[in-house]
Amino acid sequence: MKRDQRKQIITVVLAVIAVIVFLRLAGVTCLIKYMTGISCPGCGMTRAWVAFCTGHFHRAMQYHPLFLLAVPAAGYLVIRAVLKAHGIPSERFKKWDYSLLAIACTALFVCYAFRMADPQDTIVVCRPQDGVLFRWITWIKMILR
Repeated sequence: MKRDQRKQIITVVLAVIAVIVFLRLAGVTCLIKYMTGISCPGCGMTRAWVAFCTGHFHRAMQYHPLFLLAVPAAGYLVIRAVLKAHGIPSERFKKWDYSLLAIACTALFVCYAFRMADPQDTIVVCRPQDGVLFRWITWIKMILR
């Protein structure tokens, strides 16, 4: 990797960290939920890992039942990176990449649909009226009247 590429990657990573820190300081935990008022499919994943790491497996499962999918995904990415570093071309991984991505996305969205349909679930919510976009649209409508 060339020096310019490393510099660009570091710049992007630092910019992302800065945005995350700014949002956290502003009280925004999920940008999607903040903007739309609707939880994203991964909602609760971070809280699930925090609960799991502090020994609360049951609570972790309540926050997001698929949080453990990150472990095999990370393992696959590490194995893929090691094999690629040993000269195995990226094209050999494409079928696995697409297949595993399709499986993960399907599992995530099926789980999301069940969680959205569950009125007892307080983690995944659909409250568009709480989102910034809804408030902006309401404000613009009020101005245009």
